Formats: sequence, C-alpha cells, structure tokens
Amino acid sequence: MKNESSVDLVGRILNANMTGKRELILAKTREIGYAPEVQDFSYNGQAGQNIVARAIDSEEKQTVVTAHYDGPGAYDNAGGVAVALSLMEKAGRNKRKDLTFVFTDLEEQGQLGARAFLEKSDVSQIKSNVNLDGAGIGDCLIEVDNGKIERLLPSVVGSNYYTKLQSDSDVFKANGIPSVHYATLSPREIEQFQQGQIPATWLRVLYNQDGIKGINEGDIQSAANKLYSILCQ
Repeated sequence: MKNESSVDLVGRILNANMTGKRELILAKTREIGYAPEVQDFSYNGQAGQNIVARAIDSEEKQTVVTAHYDGPGAYDNAGGVAVALSLMEKAGRNKRKDLTFVFTDLEEQGQLGARAFLEKSDVSQIKSNVNLDGAGIGDCLIEVDNGKIERLLPSVVGSNYYTKLQSDSDVFKANGIPSVHYATLSPREIEQFQQGQIPATWLRVLYNQDGIKGINEGDIQSAANKLYSILCQ
C-alpha cells in the first residue's frame, strides 16, 4: 500500500465489501502512524463499526474530522475518505494533537455511526467537527447547504420529489458542536450551484452513476491542503 495513489485507494475502497473497506482504512491509518480502534455499535437494531484514530497522549480539545465509508460511490464517499486520510498524513507530519479522525459506518441509514460515536464520547472535549462528504472531483472546497439542494432537487427530478438531505455534520450540530460539511467541486460547478443549478457531479450520485471516472489525485491533495490550512487558522 505504500506509495499507492489516492485514486488507486479510492478504486480499491469502491470495489471492496464492507469488511474490505474497513481493512483498507485501518491499514492506511496504521501506515500513517496512528493506532486506530474499531468502535462497534448497535443503533436501532443495526450493527455497525466506526474507525476512530486519535492523537496519542493528547489532552487538547479535539476537532473531529469525519468521513463516512459506507457510501456506494467514488465521490460519495470513497473520495471523502481519501481526502481525510491525506489530511491525516499532514497532521501526523506536523505533530498535530488536536485532530481526531472518525470514519463512520451506517451514515446512509441515518447517520447512525456519527450518533453512536457521540454517545460514546465526552462531547465537552470536542470543539468542532469537519465533515467530508462528497470529494475527489474538483479542486475547490464548498460548504454544503443541504437546504438549498433540497429546494433545487424538484426542478431536476420532478415537482413531487422531496427528500431530507442530511450528513454526519447535522448530528454534531444537533449536539451543540460547531460543524461544517465540506465537499469538492470544480469552479464551474460551484458557479452553476450559485446560479441555482445542481452540479453534474452531484447528479451522478443521485442517479447512481458514481464510479471512479473523474476522481483526480490533484483534486484530492488540493482539498486536503486547503482543509489543513483552514484547520491551522
């Protein structure tokens, strides 16, 4: 796995079953220098496993970086996992002690992994959350406004269509923890979104066409670099 490109890692995560996805993330996390733990949980009768990687011997309040690994696609969310792992590498090289990384399970079933993580945590020691959900295509970070997407979707898929869009960041917010949901898009697609259109990258997720095509190494590294700069502020 050493020297494996992030795009290759996305491909392997995408094609693996859930056990395989966990093993890939655990192996990469250990390679970076963390000692991850598997957090078993059962929520509403559904069993899942989060992967939690904390800085060793840290007493600082933590920013929790989340990326769910149960998504069915490359952009959603193997690419988000790859960005989180690249961010982890930068944090490790710079001896950051204030970042905890959580790769959540059962996000697609109602953010159950994030809920379980918080129930098992001392939330007074969490200062904020950065959630990566939708990444690997486009070199620009965007703060995702789920409400705006919900309002635009009927114009794309029909006036009777409605869905409540949520991500792990909403669970942190509900617990009083400041949280931002980040995704990546190209500058052109951000402009489209600002003009009231659903970007094609998001439509591929909606229409279950979220394969490896378009996932870009430079975009993954750019997102990780920009996030690290934000976390250094």
